[in-house]
Amino acid sequence: DLSLKDYEHFLETIPESFYCEQVNIDADVNSDCQPLCYLIGIQGKTLVSKKDISKAIFYLKNTEKFERVSIALDEAVPGQWKLSFYLYSYWTLASFSCSGVWFGKEKIKNLYGLEYGRIFKQEKHEQAVAQMRDEFYQKGFLNARIHEKIQRDYTDKTVDIALKITKGARFTVGTISLCVFDDGKESKEKQDLLEAIQLYTFKQLENAWYKQRTLDQVKQEVLAHLNREGYPFAQVSYKDNIDYEESKVNLVLHIQLNKYLKTVINGNHFFSQQQLQEHMMRGSENLWPISERVCVHEIKELYQQKGFLDVEVTHENQVDLWTFSIIEGYRYHLSDIEFE
Repeated sequence: DLSLKDYEHFLETIPESFYCEQVNIDADVNSDCQPLCYLIGIQGKTLVSKKDISKAIFYLKNTEKFERVSIALDEAVPGQWKLSFYLYSYWTLASFSCSGVWFGKEKIKNLYGLEYGRIFKQEKHEQAVAQMRDEFYQKGFLNARIHEKIQRDYTDKTVDIALKITKGARFTVGTISLCVFDDGKESKEKQDLLEAIQLYTFKQLENAWYKQRTLDQVKQEVLAHLNREGYPFAQVSYKDNIDYEESKVNLVLHIQLNKYLKTVINGNHFFSQQQLQEHMMRGSENLWPISERVCVHEIKELYQQKGFLDVEVTHENQVDLWTFSIIEGYRYHLSDIEFE
């Protein structure tokens, strides 16, 4: 197996050098072995060393045409050896075609990823087809079907791939509803917040094409808004209810508010308040209670990475309110580098 190093054991069992009377080269495909003779570089009636065989194996491996090679060394008469190579080729991709779509065929070929004449592996083929299905799904073609036709030519170990694609109807977003998990305490501020989120998601998604990228963008905007309004540990997710008859996806937006904590940042000019809040609170939903000192350290480190080496950060803690005051100071620039 050329992907392993088990040929090293074979080299240990043969003489350091020997007189090779005859070299035989054969392969499971392509009976014309003249190019292989040049590649292997070993001829009959010459003195052959282990290094010569190792070099031949190296070249065979790096052609990426052969997955296995069988090597036999037989002593026909005392002092005269016959060296035989038998090569097992990889299956290679001969052609690829797709039908059923008018536009985007080039992109589909790029998604497939396997190049003509390169090694064909079934698992990579299945991964590529699964990626295509996911691409259609991400764009709202939830009924997309890909029929695969794989033809193998055993004479030259090549594979022809033909895909027939049925995209089906493109789905749109249907109803949009909110499901909120919180502490159960009602307030006008919280009600206004959730109504604003409901209105925003409705405007962005009503009757829009169902696209995963759009859903992710809306989700990030909702999280950023919750962060600004004092819910930095909120979690947002979607639940899809697919209506195949109407070609619609009814969405339920799950919002888990978690702990309320309003943060106010003063004195910042280089970074926005949203950038600083997101940096401080990243991943902290799993680390609550997070301390003000940790947040101060995170702010200072972020500024220092941008050259504000003298930055000062202080904090004031009230119930459900953290206030951070920043004196950014001078931003240092690298003016010269000296090597000693």
